[in-house]
Parts: sequence; C-alpha cells; structure tokens
Amino acid sequence: MPEFDFGDVDSIGDPTYLPSLEIQNTYSYSDNLTRILDKHTIKFGGEIRSEEFTIFQPASPRGNLFFDGPLTDNPAATGTGGSGFAQFLLGLPSGGNIH
Repeated sequence: MPEFDFGDVDSIGDPTYLPSLEIQNTYSYSDNLTRILDKHTIKFGGEIRSEEFTIFQPASPRGNLFFDGPLTDNPAATGTGGSGFAQFLLGLPSGGNIH
C-alpha cells in the first residue's frame, strides 16, 4: 500500500522499504604444498576467496499519492476550502510519485 498524504489530516501508510532480498555467497579455493628435504621443510600455499553480498531494496518502492484538496474546493470562491480527505474519498489524487 502506498503512502496517502492529505492536506488536512494525518498521512496513512509508509512509502519506504519492503522486505529485501539479501544474498551472501563465499567462494573459496585453497591449495598447500609441503616439501621436506633432510632437515629442511619448504611450505607453499595460497587461497583465493570471492565474497558476494547483494541487497536489492529500492528506497521508495510503494510510492506516495497526494490529496491536497483543490479538487473539492468551492469553484465560486477558489482557495476558501477544499478537503484532502474528501478528495481521497472521491478517488481523485492531486499527484503522486514512486522512486
């Protein structure tokens, strides 16, 4: 559900953050070699590691709808009234956005 913003009453809903998809993978390769010659020991080794961490979470995926009242204003005296909530009940938003 998007956020509904009214000009004359409190907002309803929240435009931000849905549950996110988080993926974490670690890929690792390692190898070691030990060589013993008489009293000497030679060791070689290495490791390659790739880390992957992904989050997909858009900042405002649900969006906003604005109802600020001009569509319910008195046409004979513009700017004297109008209700954002009445405009919402009519289903006529003034605008909206989604990020």
